[in-house]
Amino acid sequence: MDYSEKTSDIPEPKICISTSDFEHLEQRQTFYENYLEYLRGPEIESNKERGLIEQNVVPKILAQLDTELDEEREYLKAILCCAYQMCSGLRAYIQSEINNVFFRCIHETEQVDGIPELLEVFAEIIGGYEVPLKAEQEQFLVDILLPMHKLDNLEFYPTELVKCITQYLEKNNLLAGPLIVGLLRFWPKMSTKKEVLFIEELEGILEMADWLQFDVIQEPLFRQIAKCMSSTSSRVAEQALYLWVNPVVLSLVEANYEIIMPIVFPALHVISHNKWVEDIMDLALQVLSMFLRMDKNLFKELAFNFEAEREKGKQFELEREMRWKKVYELEAKNRALHFKDQKLQSTSQKLKFEFKIYPESIIEELKSELREPKHKLHQIYRPYAGSRKHSVQMKSTIRNFLLNVEKNEKT
Repeated sequence: MDYSEKTSDIPEPKICISTSDFEHLEQRQTFYENYLEYLRGPEIESNKERGLIEQNVVPKILAQLDTELDEEREYLKAILCCAYQMCSGLRAYIQSEINNVFFRCIHETEQVDGIPELLEVFAEIIGGYEVPLKAEQEQFLVDILLPMHKLDNLEFYPTELVKCITQYLEKNNLLAGPLIVGLLRFWPKMSTKKEVLFIEELEGILEMADWLQFDVIQEPLFRQIAKCMSSTSSRVAEQALYLWVNPVVLSLVEANYEIIMPIVFPALHVISHNKWVEDIMDLALQVLSMFLRMDKNLFKELAFNFEAEREKGKQFELEREMRWKKVYELEAKNRALHFKDQKLQSTSQKLKFEFKIYPESIIEELKSELREPKHKLHQIYRPYAGSRKHSVQMKSTIRNFLLNVEKNEKT
């Protein structure tokens, strides 16, 4: 019997990736190796055309990437790269699915596991872009790569993110301007680790930037660098000062020192006198000496203006202290007057209350009985009080009031 005809009629099974049946890493590792061998085979394109590789493979790979096992993520990254290279019809779909994972990471979950591997995959994808870049390809830089800098877990994938940005700059160095503006927009305020990473990335971008765009971004850029040099964190201040050692940055500063020196001079002057770390003070003095060599007259003018501004600041502080001292004195006087007014007001309110309880006829009667003995007055007041304690208080208050009335009538 000829079995060749029988076997040719049997359809080949479709390839799918699912690790739910493999509980141990060794079993999954064998599965991944076999799948990689299949993808690298010579018949991959013909199998793709017959539908043996389907689109539902890509979401399963991306879902499996969210694992804590580094070795497993490396296998999945290799599978994803191989599928992108070998299956041209799946490339657009793979890019869109990876973009969806990045969007969820930025706006929803902030997933960490698998993000470095996906960035490495996308770095290879960016490396294959043709020049000039298309608008949608540059949009990925603005919509995904720049917003990923604001995430709290940036320290888990800085190298891979910088690699993607470097690939873009190699294709078009005019993107350095928007990149620097985006970094300044997402510059961290509370994390010193992220600030150090931002400065390192900024240095790499400046090395590949186009000088034509430097005039537009130099002022906000060096304002931020001055803030970093004045940081209370020694790591941030030191990393910012090391920028001045870079020859590319030095050449940019020498070409635009008239604009840059007034921006950074106050910070450098304060650091050179007040910083508690000796290495940072030495770096600041080196930068100041470099500025002195560039333009002595401008340096002296900036130093004079700085001292004048500092004297103005001291004078302003003294005047402010004097103004606050006057405010405190006025407040104390007002408090004393307010206390007297409250005392008088409480006394008048008590008298008004007594007049409401005791009619004028009773007060006249009390006037006539003022010189009577105390036991007789006690008998007079008793009908008009609710309790003994209240009666005694009322009697003393009205008695004092009537005595004052008689004194006024005599005078």
